[in-house]
Amino acid sequence: MRDRVHASASLLVVDRSQPLAQLMRSQLKYLGFRQIEIAKDTDQALAWLTQDQFDAVLCDAATGPMPGATFAQSARTHPGTRDPYLSLLILSHRPTWNLVTACRDAGANGFLVRPLSGLQLRDKITGTLVKRRRFVRCETYFGPDRRRSLRPVYDGPERREGRGMETQVLPARRRQTRQDAA
Repeated sequence: MRDRVHASASLLVVDRSQPLAQLMRSQLKYLGFRQIEIAKDTDQALAWLTQDQFDAVLCDAATGPMPGATFAQSARTHPGTRDPYLSLLILSHRPTWNLVTACRDAGANGFLVRPLSGLQLRDKITGTLVKRRRFVRCETYFGPDRRRSLRPVYDGPERREGRGMETQVLPARRRQTRQDAA
């Protein structure tokens, strides 16, 4: 099943360093991913997200003009984004606690620290594509449900009612290919 996921997944790599972006593309191709596009900055990436549908975005946190957390929030909430439920992974070679929490709070699915191995990259991307998490939308947050486990044994009243929050579980979906759209 993993090979099927890799062959059909469409990825967008966002990195201001073209050599690093090409290295990431080569590594992803070696891992079995076939549809990989590269954006040189976050503005170009947002333009791609309004024109095409991607399964996952890998964005370097230092790629400008928007920082990683701002890009994550924009990718989720921009009105023209074709799929705000896509998997969004932020990468950094110099992570800080503030950066990781800001990206998480902005709606990123995960955070990867460079340098990273092909195994780490494959497992993180495959994990976000195959084990899709519920999404939460409220006035201050839109992104994957950060709770790792649900507690179905809770027997009290629902305290979140009326707070303008919606959650939904997204089933694995068949991605519309460019050939289907034509």
